[in-house]
Amino acid sequence: MEQEERTFISGFNDGYRLSLYSNHLYEKLKGSLHKENEYEGGLIEGALEADKERERQRMKQLENLRGDDDKNIEQEKDDERDR
Repeated sequence: MEQEERTFISGFNDGYRLSLYSNHLYEKLKGSLHKENEYEGGLIEGALEADKERERQRMKQLENLRGDDDKNIEQEKDDERDR
């Protein structure tokens, strides 16, 4: 593995963790980051991936809530039929 690739991966991992666990700090840093620098480019891409992961988790939670709502509606219909 080339040095540039290792540097990018290191930045990616750091950006991912920074965005997940200290997003306010990443938000302060991101204006000064440049994609031309391997580490900083990785930092940016890692933070973007963390954002995507958060969005996927939110969507999954919404789907679960909708599923629960659908189950509740069906249960209410069944209850009304049983009366």
